[in-house]
Order: sequence, then structure tokens, then C-alpha cells
Amino acid sequence: FFAMRSCECTTTPTPGKTKTINLPGIIFRDRNKQVVPHDSPDLAEAEYVSLTFEDQKNNEKNDTRSQRRTDDPILCPVRRSASLVSRILRLVPTHGASTTINPILDSGTVLAMSQEFLRDRLRVTCTALGGKKTFGYSASDIGTKSLRSGAAMALFLMNHSTERIMLLGRWKSAAFLVYIRPQ
Repeated sequence: FFAMRSCECTTTPTPGKTKTINLPGIIFRDRNKQVVPHDSPDLAEAEYVSLTFEDQKNNEKNDTRSQRRTDDPILCPVRRSASLVSRILRLVPTHGASTTINPILDSGTVLAMSQEFLRDRLRVTCTALGGKKTFGYSASDIGTKSLRSGAAMALFLMNHSTERIMLLGRWKSAAFLVYIRPQ
């Protein structure tokens, strides 16, 4: 899920083919693979979370990807997804099947997070953590595609197979994974 297209989790200036994920597109399951409802107090304790991507640039429709819970207290996909769903249920009193996963609260008003807002948050974070001195690139070099390419590179550098990276990122071509390791 960390390799999602930004248009799958934010609002774009011009709507395109890819659809933003909505609440019914996030399914939690327990150890017995039974569905855990979004309003369950045990949501964050689910064993699995699945996201359904309704329509994508690669022409795949209703493509579902699942992740198992991990021991990581911050990056566990189940915990992160449960936090997201719980936040939406709190923020959007009229939530329903068409509620997307990108609401934010701004001065008491619920808005849809835009790609520009996401990009700006990434840039602020880069700057706050040291920018070019720390990462080797400046905040202005970051865009929303940085999430997707960064996730793929991180998996590659951790020796995940190209096939697994392509599966997680829902890529049909491995052309982006061309990388020459220093000898």
C-alpha cells in the first residue's frame, strides 16, 4: 500500500481513469478470515487488510491487494489502515459507500486531501528532517510520484524480488527497476 499511486489516495486537479479508494474498498479480516466491521473496537487488531482498486491506469479493475499485520508499531499496514478508517468515521458523520479515503479537517471543515497538499506535506517533512544534507536531495525535488518510486526502490534495496515489487505496486513492467549496484 505504500506504493499506491497518489491519485488512489488524493484528489487530482483533473479527474483521470484511476479512482480514489473508498471506504468499502478497505476490508479487514481476523485470523479466521472473517470480516471485521469498520466500527469494531478490535479493528486495529485484525490480522489482514485488503484494499480494492476500482479502476487503474494499467486497465485493471477491482484489483484487490492484501497485507498481513506486522509487528512494526508505526508501519503495520493493518494498524495504519485501521487508523485511517477510524479517523474517517470520526471526521465524516455522513460517511458511506462513496466516502473516499482522503478527508482532512481544515479549520473545522472536512475537505478532500489534494495531491498538492500531500506534496507540500512531504516537502515540509523533508526540510524538517534535514533536506539535502540528510537525504541527498532537496525538498523541491519531491513530488507525489516520489512515494511510489521510493517504495519500489526501498523494496529492491531490501532484496525483494522484482516480481514481488511489481505485485505490490501493481506494475505490469519492470522498466522502472533498472538499477546498477556499485561494485
